[in-house]
Amino acid sequence: MEVETTEYKKFVAERVKKSNEDIKNGRLFTSEEFYERAMSAIANSLSSRSTTD
Repeated sequence: MEVETTEYKKFVAERVKKSNEDIKNGRLFTSEEFYERAMSAIANSLSSRSTTD
């Protein structure tokens, strides 16, 4: 269980660092922009997956 906690803490620390860098560099998105980007990425992933099956 300790390993999972350590891995999770490391993951969170990396995400916070990345988020802080994004804020510093002006890479901010509204919730609508985030949703659109996420749906687009999912659609692209699914379409590329279906062509390789």
